[in-house]
Amino acid sequence: MSKFADYNPHNLKVKKELRRFDDKGGNRFYWYRGEDGTGHIMPGITTWIGAVMPESKFLTDWKIKWGKDWEKVLNASADYGTVYHMCIEHILVHNEYPPQEMIAKAREAISVLKSYDKSIPMSMIDKNLISFIKFKEDYNIEPILIEAKLVTRTSTGHEYALTLDLLCSVTFQEETVTEVEAGVISRGKNKGQTKYEKVKEVKTVKKIALVDFKSNPFNKDSKGFFDSHKYQLMGAKAAIKQNFNSDVDILMNFTPNGWVSKVGDYTQKTWEVTDQDENIFNLYQRIAGATGVFNPKGNIEVFFPLGGDKVKFSDMYTKVSYQEHVDSIIRYEDSLDGN
Repeated sequence: MSKFADYNPHNLKVKKELRRFDDKGGNRFYWYRGEDGTGHIMPGITTWIGAVMPESKFLTDWKIKWGKDWEKVLNASADYGTVYHMCIEHILVHNEYPPQEMIAKAREAISVLKSYDKSIPMSMIDKNLISFIKFKEDYNIEPILIEAKLVTRTSTGHEYALTLDLLCSVTFQEETVTEVEAGVISRGKNKGQTKYEKVKEVKTVKKIALVDFKSNPFNKDSKGFFDSHKYQLMGAKAAIKQNFNSDVDILMNFTPNGWVSKVGDYTQKTWEVTDQDENIFNLYQRIAGATGVFNPKGNIEVFFPLGGDKVKFSDMYTKVSYQEHVDSIIRYEDSLDGN
């Protein structure tokens, strides 16, 4: 089986190692081989959340702005985001600037975006990565897991999967304000009562954080975050607890900004999760379970099916169900192992 994370310096273990496939509609699904030898298929967190949540105002506005080209622009943005994530991962793992091959791929994606918005600078990838490096230094980030594929079980017994961007330790300065006794009030209506004053204290704290990176493909001055981003991180936090019995202290989004105000500018959003957030997230999971979203069904195109040892036209292409696709992979791997 494939490893479950791109970077795992502490050699953490999971019981269910996931693999991933995308259908032609761009929906992302995961599967693992159960103890009974069968394939268990589940949706990714963005897929099932997108299926049950109302369309965000951001996406609606995007469609209106770009009209018939909105999907092309969205795909171009996603392509840039993919390369941007690769560059961030390289910096986190190797503590060095990404190789020029990666930067060249990013510039190719920027060129496509510039065909829709000429104001986007070709230097955007360089600026974005400098912003990330500043964020990395500001929080003294130490990676624990990068690009880890994890299974999460809902309260209703369904399973879904996710690939978290980064689990890490962060160290930063935290300011607290406390009230301390400062003598006795000497005059006025409260004379004789204890006087208090506020004292600020700055401490260096180290916490465990989940960080989800969002790109800024149009070089905006700032970027907003939405409830769906919060729910993705809540799902990742549940996955960490279920897989490793470990708690996460901070749920955080990061995005680089356009350098309007200062060099290395970025937006960092720390989510405060309330009881209401938990209740709404659980309701969405129940809706997904009741409507079958956690049991994805569909077809996938397969070119040159596994195990084919002869060039024959009729064997070069087929369309199968998700389950048939996964089962064929299991059979092929069993044949290689002599089972």
